[in-house]
Amino acid sequence: MINKNDKIARILLQLQWLVQNRNVSMETFCAEFDLTRDEAIKNLSLLTYVGPGKYGGELVDIQYGDDEIRVIDSQGFDRPLRLNNFEVILLLLGLKQLIEVSDDAKDLKAVEKRLLSLITEEESNNDRDAHVANNRKLIEEAIKRGQKVKFDYTNANLGSSKDRTVSPLRIYTEQNIEYLDAVTNEQDYTKSFRLERIQNIGLLDIPNSMENVKTKQSIKKSIKIITKAWNYIRIFDLGVNYEIKKDQMILDVDYYDEDFILDTILRLGPDVEIHSSNEIKAHLLSLLKKRIAQAK
Repeated sequence: MINKNDKIARILLQLQWLVQNRNVSMETFCAEFDLTRDEAIKNLSLLTYVGPGKYGGELVDIQYGDDEIRVIDSQGFDRPLRLNNFEVILLLLGLKQLIEVSDDAKDLKAVEKRLLSLITEEESNNDRDAHVANNRKLIEEAIKRGQKVKFDYTNANLGSSKDRTVSPLRIYTEQNIEYLDAVTNEQDYTKSFRLERIQNIGLLDIPNSMENVKTKQSIKKSIKIITKAWNYIRIFDLGVNYEIKKDQMILDVDYYDEDFILDTILRLGPDVEIHSSNEIKAHLLSLLKKRIAQAK
């Protein structure tokens, strides 16, 4: 039997699905979440009490009848939530209460960990911005001169590699994060590096082989991940763009941070379909094998 807290989580997931689809039939909604019509109406009634405040203009506006459900006002549930530190602390207190009474608190603890990091994140933003600016300046100089650079790098799993020598191609921004596209000397492979994770960078008095660099100019690659719609609960803190179609969640992601993409796939579990080039699939498989070897 589903306990009260798991039921609340499931109902909130239904809200997210409704916000994404906006205008659906009652039949589709019931089929999507395996509900009877009476259960669906009861959940929809509860969702009209969800919102940032307690008054009418601050609550989600969902209109529903015998055949159709329409989301009139989502109250920002279709956008990333922005919290100040005080709001984060209040949310943490609520999470701790849920964790204490939940039968399976794994996902709740993951959210709690992320919220805790947000409290200290603001304090370190200025130092990080200065660090990124310095990296950007040196990389732009290397690109202008046609020189290689060397640096230490920390990946998404806090694994570090030292003295990486690369031929920089360009700096670009994805989802407000700056990346370096470069040809790695070790594998002769085009790879993206987050500027904020680059440490101890230095220019090398070694010219790039321009012919090699030109042939390796980055081509924008993407990967499509298809999984069950309810898997959203596993990745909602990542800020990944997705689309809900019936019982499926579809992610179209630019292949710019392979560690992040692999982490996303692992979070989603075994029930995923990956649509990409054979080159990308082989590279992700190689990364996964390395992680397994490191974990042993």
